[in-house]
Amino acid sequence: MRKLIDKLYREANLSESELLDLITNITPEDREYLFECARNKAREHYENNVYLRGLIEISSYCKN
Repeated sequence: MRKLIDKLYREANLSESELLDLITNITPEDREYLFECARNKAREHYENNVYLRGLIEISSYCKN
């Protein structure tokens, strides 16, 4: 699993079969490793900053 997690960290992409394998066979230890990699990737991009995004509605009309 670590090889798949490392590939996901490096390339930000897995094939469908690799992703399915990761999801169905991940162990608690590998899950913690995955979370650690995700935190590191977030720090690379955002450091310790917090970004908020808001949407201002100009009417109550929704076409959906």
